Amino acid sequence: MIICSKCGKENQDRYKFCLGCGTQLSAPEPVAVPAARGTMQSSPTPPAGYSPVVADLPVAPLTITEPESLPERSSNTSPGTLSSSVEPKPEPLPPGMELCKTCGSPNPVEFVFCGNCGGRLKEVGQKTVGIAGGGAMPSRSTETTQVGKLALIRPDGSEGGSHPLHAPETIIGRGTGPLFDNDSYLSPRHTRFTFSQGQMLVEDISSLNGVFVRTTREEPINDGDVFRIGQELLRFDVIREPQSLEDGTEVMGSPNPGYWGRISIIVGPGVDGSAFPLMGDEIVLGRERGDIMFSDDGYVSGTHAKVSIREDGYFLTDLGSSNGTFVRLNEPRHVPSGSFILIGQQLFRTDYRYR
Repeated sequence: MIICSKCGKENQDRYKFCLGCGTQLSAPEPVAVPAARGTMQSSPTPPAGYSPVVADLPVAPLTITEPESLPERSSNTSPGTLSSSVEPKPEPLPPGMELCKTCGSPNPVEFVFCGNCGGRLKEVGQKTVGIAGGGAMPSRSTETTQVGKLALIRPDGSEGGSHPLHAPETIIGRGTGPLFDNDSYLSPRHTRFTFSQGQMLVEDISSLNGVFVRTTREEPINDGDVFRIGQELLRFDVIREPQSLEDGTEVMGSPNPGYWGRISIIVGPGVDGSAFPLMGDEIVLGRERGDIMFSDDGYVSGTHAKVSIREDGYFLTDLGSSNGTFVRLNEPRHVPSGSFILIGQQLFRTDYRYR
């Protein structure tokens, strides 16, 4: 296997370009292998003045046998060309494979770049549909119409390029366009944008790092929901009273002075950092003021957001922060034009005019 020096993806030895990012691969150094018995090896250069001695061996006479008959030449065949009644048929591709348009090499349909020449196999916005046997093949029959775009927002707030959005749907992931090719936080199939009845539906396609939408109002949150302020990835957990076992044994724990929830810092998959218990009617998060502060995060505002409890549930509210509060999608959501979405490590603004 060849490990890509840019993205770390494993590639088979015969591939010249990385299947994950398209970078040219460096072939492994050839390993000298001793010649097997019966294998011809090149002889060393003979010394000057050396003349080989050729033994006088009997030579069998060369016999030329005339063929009984030659195939008849078709009238449409040029001189020197023999006609054939059976034309060779190209071997069919196995399910889930497609040919590279550049070099003609077969590749699995989920590849974005050709493993032989590095050419792009998928056009931007092209969809794939499942086929028998669990594979996928490019969908070329579905007509798409551009109805909007995703505009990249730079850290200074300026626009830095865009990616087209097509109806009825557009799938975004690592390798689907120049804005996404080098984002290692994106899954190959990350999010789906679907247009229907004048609205756009955003859906997370089981990506590793999720899709985040900026809140514009008081946001209901539930046990286990993940949200983001600045560069802090946080999870909200509900604290409930411990329940006794079926045999009546009570669970031992520290006295609860009135905690109804906690906010945990997510360090990695299944790994939490600090946790902050929540009590009272609301807890304020910020960089300079509040109950929970992130003093070293310059992207968090002085007072950024709050988490509150009422009889009808738990709520997350942005307090007019500069960079916004983002919630991770747990289910598809209708998003209006002009909304801000975090995908991978980049921020985008939606802009569409679907009818």
